[in-house]
Amino acid sequence: MASPFSENLRKLLPYIITIILLAVIFQRVSITATFEHFHGRKIWELVVFATFFYTYTFFANSFSYYILFRQMKRPINFWEILSIRGASYLLTALNSGVGQGGMALWVSRKKGMPIKEVISMMLMFPVVDLTFMAIMLSISLLLHCLGTCVLPPVHANILYWALLAMWSILIIHFSLWLTGLLPKHSRFFRESALLCAYRNAGVKNYLVLLGVRSLINFPGMLAYYTGLRLFGVIVPFWFFVVRFFPAVVIQGLPITVGLLGTSQSAWILMYKDFAHPSKLTAFSLLWITVYNLSRIIIGAIFFRGEAKFYFEKIRAAERDVKKAALSE
Repeated sequence: MASPFSENLRKLLPYIITIILLAVIFQRVSITATFEHFHGRKIWELVVFATFFYTYTFFANSFSYYILFRQMKRPINFWEILSIRGASYLLTALNSGVGQGGMALWVSRKKGMPIKEVISMMLMFPVVDLTFMAIMLSISLLLHCLGTCVLPPVHANILYWALLAMWSILIIHFSLWLTGLLPKHSRFFRESALLCAYRNAGVKNYLVLLGVRSLINFPGMLAYYTGLRLFGVIVPFWFFVVRFFPAVVIQGLPITVGLLGTSQSAWILMYKDFAHPSKLTAFSLLWITVYNLSRIIIGAIFFRGEAKFYFEKIRAAERDVKKAALSE
């Protein structure tokens, strides 16, 4: 069992990492220069645009979970999914990994599903999102090979090897799971509750989920591209696409609070060739602030209803205990 000190340190670690990352960034980027970019009508246009985008993302993301559970033969009413996903946004605003875990736990307790089965279904999305990423990056590399010169040579070479790794992972995954080879030859793969969604999914399931997730991934990519342009950062589209996915992966690392630190690091690292780091820092701070505020507001709206459900469930359990005690 973990000691109180190590438990408290684990809880404080994301805050410590956030502070360290921001300190390192602002040692290299002037705070004054960063905040000078928060002026003008364009800022409010970006705030309104980002607010609209994250509202759309909430509904599209909830819809993707609705389709996921239907595909896995565990249908849940869309409005229930909307409420559960909305309540989990309070946790997502702090840490994306905690938010995903919170949603899995909520679905498990509310619908009476084993927690490992819920997690296994949610693990379908990383495979689908990786497929979308590989497709988009393959298109950009193909355009480059056709002579459009959308990439610098060094990026084209890196992208080639990255795509080789991505498609190798996806081909191995699909060939082994869709043929049933892994479940047949290993007791762990055949019986593990965490892998039951992979065992039960077919080609149609993956194609449907890819289409549904494209309603989030493609608009998300375009939203960031438009957001940068509204902020005055002009990046050629295919240059943006190639750098976008690594930026999102770095930004989404569940090691900081509210994606602070990782977001600024990601955008500076990937787009410093097109804008001064202070401008990219300002953009990411503004964008992530809208991201976090939208999740806190949505979470607050839906958390009350979900909390009411649990309080009523607890009271019902207490009444059952009292009845059982009286009957004895």
